[in-house]
Amino acid sequence: MTQAVNSHYLQLQDATLQSTAATRLTGGYLQDIADVGGILCVSGTAGLGKTVAVGTNLNDLAPSSHRRLPTRPGLSLRDYRQVLATTFGIPPTPENLAGLTLESHIQQAVQAQRQVLFIDEAHTLSNAIYASLATLWDACRGHLALAFVGNEHCPRRIRHAAPLASRIDYWQPYKPLTHAQVLEIIPKFHPQWAHVSESDLIWSDDAACRGNFRNWARFTRKLCLKNEQRGNPPGTFTQKLAREALQEFSSSEIWTGEDNQSW
Repeated sequence: MTQAVNSHYLQLQDATLQSTAATRLTGGYLQDIADVGGILCVSGTAGLGKTVAVGTNLNDLAPSSHRRLPTRPGLSLRDYRQVLATTFGIPPTPENLAGLTLESHIQQAVQAQRQVLFIDEAHTLSNAIYASLATLWDACRGHLALAFVGNEHCPRRIRHAAPLASRIDYWQPYKPLTHAQVLEIIPKFHPQWAHVSESDLIWSDDAACRGNFRNWARFTRKLCLKNEQRGNPPGTFTQKLAREALQEFSSSEIWTGEDNQSW
């Protein structure tokens, strides 16, 4: 799963996706559910790489047989059914959206080739939509896999929808990178870190990134910009330079001044 970061929200130049134990496990789970039409739920706090991991693995495992369901907070059941119809290329006519007609059309569509439906931000969906997805999965049993991705509260939300929760094969929580993983992965993530000492990598993780890929991408972009503005050679790192970059982070709890002894 090492490739240019063209799916990351920062579009960070020269960065490459890095495989971790978690992303490899996700790939194995996705392969399993794609083969048999199962269900996976991946959860964790924002910025841990869940969405990128699922999307990238699906591009590798099922490039022509996965679909992404657009979601948004407050999505109504009616709007969900319209979006679902569009996702499967079915005209969202009143007749197609009524009753179980839509499920029947999708069932016909997946008979020829198993499909994986990727549902990001799954924690924002209502219990009615969860129940509808369970009904859809039952109608297409063996031919449709569901891959849910959501925040750390997603498993609890889904477990309140028993018809769906009881059908899930795998629950995978994502956690922040450990220091050992930071030392292994981050030097390969971006050239900015290729020659930074282990002690400075750990310092950076404790000061700003906290095992979070999104924070590492933000911090990397800040440092690259600082180096460019000052005419420094690429990859230059000093704690003074890093502190300047940290002051520009939006979260005040990340930077509290040079006297912060917790670093």
